[in-house]
Amino acid sequence: MDPRMVLIPVPTNNARALGCKIYHFAKDPYVFQDAVLVGTREDYYGECKFQIDVSTPQYLKMDHNSLKGLFGKFNPSSGDLVLSKSGDLIGVMANNSYCAVIRHFDTAATLRFGPDGRNQPTALTLSTLYSVVTDMPFKLQ
Repeated sequence: MDPRMVLIPVPTNNARALGCKIYHFAKDPYVFQDAVLVGTREDYYGECKFQIDVSTPQYLKMDHNSLKGLFGKFNPSSGDLVLSKSGDLIGVMANNSYCAVIRHFDTAATLRFGPDGRNQPTALTLSTLYSVVTDMPFKLQ
């Protein structure tokens, strides 16, 4: 859906052994406007409201006027997690204004890691994914 999101499958038992938090997808992310943002690069989290933007149906637009920082400097940015107040995963911030809603995983490309990693067209794959992003409406880039 959005090539800026990278997904790596991790078996449940490995995730638990690593101490990872397992999130469930929000069944209906549009039920409530309120969400919790968790910073992935900085230690902050806070609340905000999201609006439906009919021109971008797979994204929610953050209402910047409703930002309420709960811990740390609250400056949402790409890669931040967006959760419902019940703790379900709504999506990931694509930029500082739009959240890419995750409903299922469709892969745009696959990269292998390990010894076979050198024998794949990584540069071409990344270039193609970059083109997808630059072809998006400016507000989603």
